[in-house]
Amino acid sequence: MVLATCLASTGFSGLSLLLLSLVLIAGGALALRSAKLRASLMAIALIGGLLTLGAATARPAAAACSASLLPTAATSTTTTAPPVSSTALSAGAAYLASEVNADGSVNSQGGASYGVTVQTLIALVASNDTSSPVEAAISRSASYLAANWNSYALLSPSTWAGLCVTDVPSVDTYSAMNLGYLLLAAVTTNNPALNALKTTFVADIEATQQTSSGSNPYYFGACVNQYAGVQSQSVVVDALLLNGMPASNSILTNAVTWLVAQQCSGVDAGVNGGFSSDIIDNPCTGVTPSTGNYVGPDTNSTGYALLALAAMGEPSSSAVPAAALGYLQTNETSPSGWGYYNGNAVDSNSTGVVISGLLAMGQSMSASTGIWAVGGVSPLATLATFQVIDSGANSGGFFYQAGSLPDPISTYVAVVALSGQAVPS
Repeated sequence: MVLATCLASTGFSGLSLLLLSLVLIAGGALALRSAKLRASLMAIALIGGLLTLGAATARPAAAACSASLLPTAATSTTTTAPPVSSTALSAGAAYLASEVNADGSVNSQGGASYGVTVQTLIALVASNDTSSPVEAAISRSASYLAANWNSYALLSPSTWAGLCVTDVPSVDTYSAMNLGYLLLAAVTTNNPALNALKTTFVADIEATQQTSSGSNPYYFGACVNQYAGVQSQSVVVDALLLNGMPASNSILTNAVTWLVAQQCSGVDAGVNGGFSSDIIDNPCTGVTPSTGNYVGPDTNSTGYALLALAAMGEPSSSAVPAAALGYLQTNETSPSGWGYYNGNAVDSNSTGVVISGLLAMGQSMSASTGIWAVGGVSPLATLATFQVIDSGANSGGFFYQAGSLPDPISTYVAVVALSGQAVPS
C-alpha cells in the first residue's frame, strides 16, 4: 500500500498533502461512552478514515490509504451481537494507546500526524475500554487536537491542488471535512477547549457549502476532493446531525442531494449501486483496476455514503441504500471481506469501512450464516484474522494485508468495526 501519498497528507510538516481525514473525539467522561456515542464514533472513524488522498498517485494507491470509520449522528441506535472477541478489541485498544506520544500525538511515516491521531482517538473511545492507559491516551490526544485544530483544518492551495481537479482555491481554505471531524470531537468529548469551539466549527462548515448555482451545488467545499468527495460530504452531514441540526434542515437535505448523485447506475452488475468518490472527475465507467486508470465506484465511498444515509433516517429498503447493499454484496470476496475496488484483494481497512456502513443499515456482521457470511465466515471474523496475536511489541495491532506490519491506521479502523456498534440511524 502506498502510504506515503496518503500519510504525507496527515499533518506532516513540509509535505504537500494534508490528509483530509479525521478528527475528533475524546476526552473524557465515561458518561459519554454510551451506546449511541460509541455508534457515532464508529461512523466517524469510518469517514475519517484515511481518506483516499493521494494527489498524482494512481487510484489504486488511494485504495491502500483509504479507511477508517466515521460516525453518524442521529436519533436511534441499533446494536449487533457482541463482536468476534472482547479480547481482540481490548488488545487492539491497548496497542493504540501505546502508540500515543506524551504530547498526545500519534506518529506515522516518521512524524506526528493529525489524521492518525484523530483516528486513534476515535477508536479508543469507540472501544469503550476504561483501563488507565486508554483513558490517559484519550485525554492526551484530545488536548493535542484542541491545541492544533487550525493547522489540521486549514489547507494550502498546494494541498488542494493535489486533491481537486477543478476550482482549486488560490488561498488557504478550510477543509469542511476536517472541520466536520473537529465538530464531532467537540460534541462527543468533555474536553472544554474543543467544546468551546463548536459554534465556530458549525459556522465555518456552513460557510463552505456551495449554493444551487455553484459548480458542485450543495457540496461542502470550494472544490470536490476527487479521492474523498463522498467521505467529505458524509462526515459533515454526520457532524451537523450529531450536533443537533434536524435532518429536515435544508442544509442537510441539500447536501444529501449531492451525495446521492454520486451513485452509479446503468453500467454493469459490478458497478451499479456503488458510489464514486466524485462522479464528475471519477465517472462510473467500470474500467478494471489492471489498466492503472480505474475510475468508478469503490467499496469505501459506498460504505461512507451508507453511514450518512442511515444517519439521515433512510431505511435499507429504500432505493438508494438497497442498490448500495447490492453493490457491496456483489463485490464481497472470500472469506467475507472487501478490497477497495472490484477485484482487489481483501484488506483490513476496506473491510472495516464496509462493516461500519452495513452495521449502520442494520445488517449482521457477526453471523456465520446469511448473505454476508461467505463460506460460513462472518465479516467480523475475517477482520479479526488481520490482528497480531503474539506477545511481542506489536501485539494487538492490525495489519493492512498479509505480509505488512501492524500499524495504527489499520488498527484503529479494525478496533472501531470490532466494537460491534451500529451507527445511529
